[in-house]
Parts: sequence; structure tokens; C-alpha cells
Amino acid sequence: MSAWTPAPPPLSDPAMIRTRPRDCIGPDTPGTGQSASGFTNYPQAASLPAMDADAFAERFADAYQGVYLHGVRRVRDKRDQLTRETTAFLLHLAEAGPMTLTELTRHLDRAPSTLSEMVDQLAGKDLVRREPDPADARRALIWLTANGRDILADTLRVLDRERLARAAARLDPKRRALLAEALAELVQALKTEKPDL
Repeated sequence: MSAWTPAPPPLSDPAMIRTRPRDCIGPDTPGTGQSASGFTNYPQAASLPAMDADAFAERFADAYQGVYLHGVRRVRDKRDQLTRETTAFLLHLAEAGPMTLTELTRHLDRAPSTLSEMVDQLAGKDLVRREPDPADARRALIWLTANGRDILADTLRVLDRERLARAAARLDPKRRALLAEALAELVQALKTEKPDL
């Protein structure tokens, strides 16, 4: 029996692929190397055989599984790994902005003493900091530090970018660009798909 392997996260997971909409330039605008879809035209693409959507879906699903299995980020030292509770705490600060301990207690449904101890520990690791509230000097706001933001982003990252970069270095530069453009276009197409109910 083969070892159990966790299923990869969904492709739309922002930790996997981040992209932004591309403005359409127009049909095959001269000098841009782009079509109206935003896809970069390369001679290699024209020489590839056509593939129907079902065959592509099957090939891509297999490839995605392989990328996840071989490119997933693994924490070498678990002491450097954030706990789920700490990750949730930092993520809340990242999304909501600086808050008082009272506000965090209400938002996270935790006892003030528990959160106060957590803030002290995280402040000691330079993940958060306390600063006086400009609107009321009697209150302290809890901020996410730049170091905390970097470590949070690294924790949420699913794939090992250094490993991916080493593998990508073996590909022809134009094929790398072609693949990146194709993936970005696929993500945009997936965003317009309505989920199955």
C-alpha cells in the first residue's frame, strides 16, 4: 500500500498562485507579443498539437498533483513553525489592522489574560509590538511588525519557491515564460467559473 499523501490545496488558494487581471491590449497588437486574451505569443505555442479541454484537465490535474508532491514547502525545524493559534492571531492583525487587547479579546473570543500572555510572547519574538493609541494614550494598540508579516507570509506559503526556482532553471527561458502566462490565464478563467452546487 502506498503512503498516504495529503490532497493539495485548491488552485485558487492565494498562497499558491497570486495574479492580477491583465488589461486586454487588442487582437494581436503589433509589437506587443500579446493577443487580446493577454496570452504571450511564442513560436513554440504554434507548433504544439491541439488538445481538447477534457484531455487538458486530466493532464493538468496530474501535473498539479506532481508539483504539489515534489514542491511542497517542508519546515525543517518545527520550532520555527507557528502554531495554528499564533497563525490565526497574526492573520487577524494583518487583515484587521492594529487593535487593542480588549478588541482582540472580543474578536477572537479569548480571555484577556490568555491574549495578554500571547502578546507578550509574540512581542518578545518581534512578531507584534505595543504602541500607545494616538487617540487615547491610556490605551495600547497591538501592531503586526514587519518581521511578523514576513514570517506569517512564509508560514502561509505552500510551495518551496527555492526548490521551484531550481527546477525551473532547467527549462528554456521562453518555455518558462510561456508556462507562467498559461497558468495566469488559467487562473483568470477559473475565477469566472461558477462553483458546482
